[in-house]
Amino acid sequence: MKAQLTILVAFITSAVSAQIIEVSIEKWANYSHPETMTLHTAMELDSVETSLTRIGKTIYTFNFSANEIKMVDCKNVIKQFNIVKVLPTNLVLNVDAEIEGRYYNFVVAENYNENMSLVIQNFKRNEGRSTGLFSNDAKVKYSEN
Repeated sequence: MKAQLTILVAFITSAVSAQIIEVSIEKWANYSHPETMTLHTAMELDSVETSLTRIGKTIYTFNFSANEIKMVDCKNVIKQFNIVKVLPTNLVLNVDAEIEGRYYNFVVAENYNENMSLVIQNFKRNEGRSTGLFSNDAKVKYSEN
């Protein structure tokens, strides 16, 4: 039984690590909130400020077997993030990533009206505020390598 369980866990782990998740957004906004609060707390206290809403298709491809995130924006600019840590979660994904020495947290989750949200938070603070971007109309596709 123990051997079967070990094989099952190894199979599940390899299946998850080979998974590719593509997240596309077409409308998003930059946000900020006081750095002394989590995003969740800032939302509850109505302390999140949004600015600069943008429209245009951007695709984030999370390749867990290669430990990378490829971003292609609406102007065909391509950026490659290195996945630093995959955080255990009940959400679709929660990943810390790095590009050119800058660190970000990517979260994809179902939102209140059964749509999907993408939230990207910059680890670097800006004038006492946590900053990032969010989209509440993310489309999520799953595939294997």
